[in-house]
Amino acid sequence: MALTTTTLAGAKAINDKTITLTSATGIANKMLVKVDQEWIRVTDVSLAPAVQVVPGYNGSAASSHGVLAVVQYGYPNDFVSYSAINPQDEVVSQSF
Repeated sequence: MALTTTTLAGAKAINDKTITLTSATGIANKMLVKVDQEWIRVTDVSLAPAVQVVPGYNGSAASSHGVLAVVQYGYPNDFVSYSAINPQDEVVSQSF
């Protein structure tokens, strides 16, 4: 499955356990959300687009985010980063 990009419909305070997305199409429990440098774990989507979460997941710092901050969400294996450390791009994945 691919990552989905949307925005926050409202600001998020540091320890908020609920975030509201402008669109929550396809979001599911156990997905990861990335806002800026913060990783967030989804725990309940029954009231989507208001989503229950665990902020500061996997050792990232919980932080505040403004309204319309860009959000990406998907399953942990959907998040893959690319880095050019030699002439060929090498795929590096981060496990959660």
